[in-house]
Amino acid sequence: MVGQLDTVNHTLNVVSIPRDTLTNIKHEVKKANSAYHYAEYYSNIASSSYYGCDPIASMREELIKSFLGFDVDGYILVNMEAAEKVVDAIGGVGFDVPHGMDYDDPTQDLHIHYDLGDIQRIDMQHELLMAVASQMISLKNIPNLSEVISIVSDNMQTSLTAENMLYYAKEFLKLDSSNIKFYTMPGDTNGSIFGASYVFCDIDAWLKMVNECLNPWEA
Repeated sequence: MVGQLDTVNHTLNVVSIPRDTLTNIKHEVKKANSAYHYAEYYSNIASSSYYGCDPIASMREELIKSFLGFDVDGYILVNMEAAEKVVDAIGGVGFDVPHGMDYDDPTQDLHIHYDLGDIQRIDMQHELLMAVASQMISLKNIPNLSEVISIVSDNMQTSLTAENMLYYAKEFLKLDSSNIKFYTMPGDTNGSIFGASYVFCDIDAWLKMVNECLNPWEA
């Protein structure tokens, strides 16, 4: 996800790049979600083209800058366990899962069976994040803010300082939920290369989305 928080006009735009998006990275699996995974996996293998690389820097260069035309100001790489802990810390979030889940549960070994494609998963992520955001904004406060920041800090790598995160949290609370928008990169989601599923970016529509939703520059 790539986001733009406008602290002057009080808007937040978040754009998801589907994980199967075709992109030009060094690894033979040319998918967006490979940009970090393979860089991390092969960074300690001397025979690899990724040897000695910083996986974050590699992802920003091969995926983010390649797709946006500019780099981001900061990044957060989050362990998804943090999301569960944050929801608990703010007292839970009311959310209807919009798809059948099946469900087993031989004594809490659980077994929930989603049958969703990547785009449906992205849509559901957006709906859940919107529910979390709306709840926080309606309270005009983040309950246990210091605990939330501590949870996030313990489950992530980031270029942001604690002061940065506190500032962004306070600016976030100034938003109206109607000014938070989620988008997904436009493209052909039924693409295939050598039998593997790929998403092919619609470059013209993507350029329009980048300029309208993410681009901080005048040109």
